[in-house]
Amino acid sequence: MRGSHKKAIALALCSAMAVSALAGVGSVQSSAAERITDHRLAVRTEAATGDSITDATPTPEASEPAGDDSAQNSPAPTLPAPSTPATGGVTSGASVTTPGAATGSVLYAVGQTFKKGDFNYYVTKAATATAPGKVRVRLVAVASRGKTSLKVPDSIKKSGYQYTVAAIATKSFKKCTALQSVTVGANVKTINSRAFQGLSTLTTVKLGTGVTKINLKAFAGCKKLRKVTLTKNIATLGKQVFYNCTKLKAVIVNTRKLTKIKTGAFSKISKDATVLVPSGKLSKYSRLFTKASNKTLTYRSY
Repeated sequence: MRGSHKKAIALALCSAMAVSALAGVGSVQSSAAERITDHRLAVRTEAATGDSITDATPTPEASEPAGDDSAQNSPAPTLPAPSTPATGGVTSGASVTTPGAATGSVLYAVGQTFKKGDFNYYVTKAATATAPGKVRVRLVAVASRGKTSLKVPDSIKKSGYQYTVAAIATKSFKKCTALQSVTVGANVKTINSRAFQGLSTLTTVKLGTGVTKINLKAFAGCKKLRKVTLTKNIATLGKQVFYNCTKLKAVIVNTRKLTKIKTGAFSKISKDATVLVPSGKLSKYSRLFTKASNKTLTYRSY
């Protein structure tokens, strides 16, 4: 009995010790859990209030690329210019850039107009990167219509391209009411109808050596015009070219190519007018002038 009793007591003691140990572990776990909970609450409080907690572990942030201030201040990238058709394929009325031309250059197609200096020009032949185009004077620019002297240039450059000034259009100088002197460029071949008609202040005309034809009434009614020199390549004078130029007294003929003077070309010029013609042309030219003027003029050769 005593042995059995002792075993029972020993078992009871072991059981009590085990219970006590388990209670201690539970207490430790509970304490640790409480500390973790307290720490989490503290972190949340720091986030809400902005107070610093020195032992809080930072949360890693996603990586961001570094900013590039130079990219923000740089100009937008330049895209390559679209390819364009060859000059022969340019449609009338279209302006395009062409390969090989200067940056920013503009190709004007046949039929387009543009302003350059004293004049507005009309394109009769498109330019290319290697060959000039052709234009004619369409009108005197508004700002230049009050000038007393104007010169039609031999050629011009516009938007990176070269153009030969090959003609003067109909009525192109009609509003130049103060014009006294005009010089026609060396590449102008044709002066068209009524280009200078009725300019009552015009006294001096210098024709370029490229002129071959002067059309209907181009200088009619220029009543202060006193002298005109027909340059070396003029072949045709249209009807009433110098009609009613009542003070025109000297006509100097430098051309040997003159074949046609139409009716009335020199009607109503000064009754004292003298025509100077190249040697060997006196007979032929006197007949042409007399027919065109309906009067007998004074002719001399030089």
